[in-house]
Amino acid sequence: MATGTTESPTKTGSETDIEKLQAEIQQLRADFGKLIETTRDLARHGFTEAREKARGSAETAWTELTRQAQGVSHEIEERPLISALIAFGFGLVLGLLLSGRRS
Repeated sequence: MATGTTESPTKTGSETDIEKLQAEIQQLRADFGKLIETTRDLARHGFTEAREKARGSAETAWTELTRQAQGVSHEIEERPLISALIAFGFGLVLGLLLSGRRS
C-alpha cells in the first residue's frame, strides 16, 4: 500500500468546477447590477412620461373647463332673466331635497 499524498484527478476537477462557479457568480453579480440600473432608469423614464401625460391631461381639462365657463357666462349675458329663473328653480329644488321635508 502506498501512503503518499498525491492529488486525485477528481479533486482537480472539483477545484476547476469551484473556480468556474466563482466566475459565474461574479458574472451574475455584474449582470444583476446592470439589471438594477436598467430597472432604475426605466422607472425614472416611466415617471417622467407619466408626469408629462398628467400635465397634458390637466391642461386639456383646464382649457375645456374655461371654455365651458365662458359659454355659460355668455348664455347668462344673453338671457339674464331666464338664467336667474333657472338658478332660482335649481336652488329651490335643491333646498327641498336637502331640507328633509318631503310632503
